[in-house]
Amino acid sequence: MKTKIEIKSIFGKVLFTYENENATIKDAVEKAVKEKVSLAFADLSSADLSSANLRSANLYSANLSSADLYSADLSSANLSSANLRSANLYSANLSSANNKETAYIPMHCKWDFTIIGNKIQIGCKEKTIEEWDLFFNSEEEYSTKRNTEEFKQIQACYEACKAYLTFLSK
Repeated sequence: MKTKIEIKSIFGKVLFTYENENATIKDAVEKAVKEKVSLAFADLSSADLSSANLRSANLYSANLSSADLYSADLSSANLSSANLRSANLYSANLSSANNKETAYIPMHCKWDFTIIGNKIQIGCKEKTIEEWDLFFNSEEEYSTKRNTEEFKQIQACYEACKAYLTFLSK
């Protein structure tokens, strides 16, 4: 039995229709991108787009809030004014996405990060502020090369967690 998926704009207009056996929103979005259909203003909120190939997609002002973009390839995508609030961007590739400085992107990095007591965990590494400061001031590397955008994101997330813990301890 064929499943029909319609990708609609935030205004309700149908932007793309996809029909196939057991079709998913991910299939429809990838097909639209492959056919170079503009997904400007698309409503993709809460969509499961994990591992989706969205390379070069036009996502201008698209609503991707709460979408699962785990490991999605957004390289060269137009993210101008796109809403990615609460989206799962873990392992997503945004490295060469266009206009991401105007998008609503949650704080993210290659690895999960969290605070556990007085320690900050990034990926599988758990350290105190002092230990992380020593690491970031050293030349030591784990799996992410220094002087890359991914490393900057990791360090930025650390600095945010550090500021949070420091503020709360006042």
